[in-house]
Amino acid sequence: MRRLRPLVVVLALALVPASAAAWEPQTTHAGLAEQAALASRLHKRLVSLGFVGGLFEPLTIPPADAPALSAAVKLLSPTHGSVPDARGRQSALAWLTAGAALADIPASQAANHFFDPTTGAGWVPPERGLTGRLRELVGQGAVPDKGIPAPDWLTAKTNPFNLDQFLNQYAKAVSAATPGERSRYMAAALVAAGAMIHTLGDLGAPSRVRGDTAAHLEPLGAGPDDLGSRFERIAALTYGRLGVPSPSRTVTRSHLRDFVTAKDGGGLADLIARSYFSPGTLPEPTRVSADVKPRLARPQPALPARLNIMAATRDDGAALRSPSGTCLAHYRADHDVLTFSIDDDCVLEQLAAILPEVAAYEAGLLDFLLRGELTINAGGQITVTAAGLGAGNVEILVEDDRGVRTSIASVAVAGPAAAAPDAGSGSGAGSSLASVAALILIALSFWTWHALHKPAPAPQLARDPGIDLTLAAGRAPASIRSAILYECYDHARENVPPRNDTTARANSWQPPPMPADLIRAGQTVIATRSQLRRCARIQRAERRRADRDQARPDAGPQRP
Repeated sequence: MRRLRPLVVVLALALVPASAAAWEPQTTHAGLAEQAALASRLHKRLVSLGFVGGLFEPLTIPPADAPALSAAVKLLSPTHGSVPDARGRQSALAWLTAGAALADIPASQAANHFFDPTTGAGWVPPERGLTGRLRELVGQGAVPDKGIPAPDWLTAKTNPFNLDQFLNQYAKAVSAATPGERSRYMAAALVAAGAMIHTLGDLGAPSRVRGDTAAHLEPLGAGPDDLGSRFERIAALTYGRLGVPSPSRTVTRSHLRDFVTAKDGGGLADLIARSYFSPGTLPEPTRVSADVKPRLARPQPALPARLNIMAATRDDGAALRSPSGTCLAHYRADHDVLTFSIDDDCVLEQLAAILPEVAAYEAGLLDFLLRGELTINAGGQITVTAAGLGAGNVEILVEDDRGVRTSIASVAVAGPAAAAPDAGSGSGAGSSLASVAALILIALSFWTWHALHKPAPAPQLARDPGIDLTLAAGRAPASIRSAILYECYDHARENVPPRNDTTARANSWQPPPMPADLIRAGQTVIATRSQLRRCARIQRAERRRADRDQARPDAGPQRP
């Protein structure tokens, strides 16, 4: 049995304190992955590839084939629906959410889920004094020294769930010979896809895209190692997994990196960085004056021309809102000093606006990974036309009645992407993805064509020449002759077979057809309640007569 390529061999099997934790993996991230999957074309693509259950198709990765992945998944809570059974089996959607949770194992990999579009930097440790005190509390290895910027992490060779791993597993999920192998590879591809949308989704937290790493080292609970972002913890407590809002749209981008950051400012990191403050990038405290202008850490979001100082003197202060009405911060004047803060009520308003956007970008990334369409016309000859694909290899596969697929040809195709490689997807990623998409859709089309042109199996029930079997094949109407499956004798004693030689009958005996077989062959099953009641009455009467005969052995002849 061929084994999966070690998709997660670098996973550590012990969790360390989550000093740079993201959205809660098994609640917020799992909910975001589910909403993104439901809004994307993933379900339709799985069905078209032969996984007829789509998102709910059971897929199996035997633990012996991927021991590191199996051990890592066991670290998750079974109650969250992302842990397979003992055979390594769970739905396609569950494998996607498992990948979204595994992207933070070990926790040090969460340091690669930061990106500041202004500077291009990823995780940068906070100032030395704070970092030193934290390391004394939670251990030397808990606070990473550096992190790979998120858009680079998606294609980094050190990332066990990078783009190349997804493409490798995705291609094998179509070209592998047996259904069992294709099931394993598709599950592994979904794990990688879940981890990729996790990395993108993390950039919906303002502190991750504004260089505010100190916001992820706040003490959240009673334990010394319960550190993280209060913003992300509130999201988990408020929405859990099932309450994560669905996206109102699906974001479409031309390159993988554009989902994170783009020249037109349409990346998720660009959008969040210019729209929201984080705890460490709020306007600086300012002494109240006639023309108060607090100093901003970043040019955006900008402050209004005039602040309501009168309202700021109240106990609850005043709210600073975006053009759409979302709370960005509260400001309050106390002892002639104007200070800014983000309280929990403000966080709730921001989450209600941010989470649907994050899900929209994640759904768009899933569609990007599954992009490309082929159209096949089968007439005198087979012609293939493509849309949305670049240069690559088109591999033609056929599938037999056992579900075994065989490659019969491979053709190199030149396309628009040959002259303009996808620079945003890593080296050669655009051509590779086009090749994979072409391979997948060619395989699908030939598999569908083979299924449609397969002759309908003839019914196996042909014992009764009076049955019109064309009805079972769905070719023509026929007169239906009824068959009684349940009948009884007039006298119960007749059920006892005669004492004679039954060898010939036994040798020629055949099992009676099952009801389902008769139904398929076009017969009507009749078992009325009146017939059954008549049987019961006759049998009860015979038993009562026999009991009376035994109770009066010396009695004379009985009246008939």
